[in-house]
Amino acid sequence: MNDSSPSWSRTQFWAAIVLSVIALLIVVARHIWPATILLDQAILGLLALAALPWLTLFFKKFKIPGVAEAETQERTQGATGKPLPPASDTAPAVNNVALSTQAKKVLATLWRYQKQSFGNDVTRRWTFRIHPLSPDYPRFLTGLSESVNRGWVAVSPETHQCMLTNEGLAYIEGDQEIQNYEDIYKF
Repeated sequence: MNDSSPSWSRTQFWAAIVLSVIALLIVVARHIWPATILLDQAILGLLALAALPWLTLFFKKFKIPGVAEAETQERTQGATGKPLPPASDTAPAVNNVALSTQAKKVLATLWRYQKQSFGNDVTRRWTFRIHPLSPDYPRFLTGLSESVNRGWVAVSPETHQCMLTNEGLAYIEGDQEIQNYEDIYKF
């Protein structure tokens, strides 16, 4: 995910639109029937709630001293400016075994979005994870574990998202099959 252009999922976008339309209707109704619809704390709270989704595009964390502090929720895909250090030496026998289709899918997904998001900038990594309730989760774990065992993928302990290691980038640079592999996770 590119940090410079935040984006929403379709659900997040429509939720923000619905909240904004409700707030706009309240303001219009207040203008038409000022004696009936009073601007009390509840109405002002609803208006603030309607503005919140839009503010998350600009602010990741905000604080109102003495009142509240909030941080936006991490999305399921992301990027990191701090790639993990290289993995320890892996057993050569593991690297000589043919890759499973699940591992190819994980590696091809990471490669495709890494190149789309950062081009040749290897100081940043595109990351993702699959939710445990997803039907693809068992196959994802199989491919992820194989890729981690080979030292090509690392998992961030903070976000639980996977990313290519320097070794993984080097391996895929020399493997046209994975670079052109069509079966990837779509985001």
